[in-house]
Amino acid sequence: MIEHLGEAVTVGSTEHSIRHLQPFFHDLPAAGVDGGGLRIRVSFSCHVFSEKAEHGEAFDMVDQNQAPRRFDITRYQRSLTLPEAVKTLIDANGVTWEMKNHNDIANMAALTDEPDMRVIKGKFDVILYYLYPSKAAHFDVEMNVLTCHVREVNTGRKHKLDMRQALRTCVFSQERLPMTEEKRREIAAKKASQNAAKKKAKLEKRKAARKAKR
Repeated sequence: MIEHLGEAVTVGSTEHSIRHLQPFFHDLPAAGVDGGGLRIRVSFSCHVFSEKAEHGEAFDMVDQNQAPRRFDITRYQRSLTLPEAVKTLIDANGVTWEMKNHNDIANMAALTDEPDMRVIKGKFDVILYYLYPSKAAHFDVEMNVLTCHVREVNTGRKHKLDMRQALRTCVFSQERLPMTEEKRREIAAKKASQNAAKKKAKLEKRKAARKAKR
């Protein structure tokens, strides 16, 4: 989220516009509920044009969590075409997978020259992002892009979804994608409880059958 920064960031005496990173809407026809359209609101974090400032280091801005950040010209220049690259990734139904991000898990996708590539191997610009079910009536999913940087990737053995699958999963489950660790534990506990109940029911049924034979 960059709303707190306005439309530009000033570094030294230079002002850098961030109007190109304002949130926008993007539509996927026939991907939503009952075959209707699916509307995505795409937003960006200031991490797409900044680096973490170490403790005591000078910084140029703070992020949405009030953490200090240093402006990064390489990331900023890449961010100029980032909105179009994200649209292309979605429209081409590129692949996405989960990746550990500090103490959490985020979605990752590579911005390649062939966005519909199924197995991605090599060094690419990648985005880390989250999908959130919308609480608003005029769109379905919030796609918040956390960062974009160059990374060596190999998706050969990773469990992957295509973008349409990921977006639809978010809509139909009404859960953040990836799910939080708390939600994963909740689902695992519920599944274990259901399995235990089924096992108990089978055991009771066998006991009743044996008793009836006597």
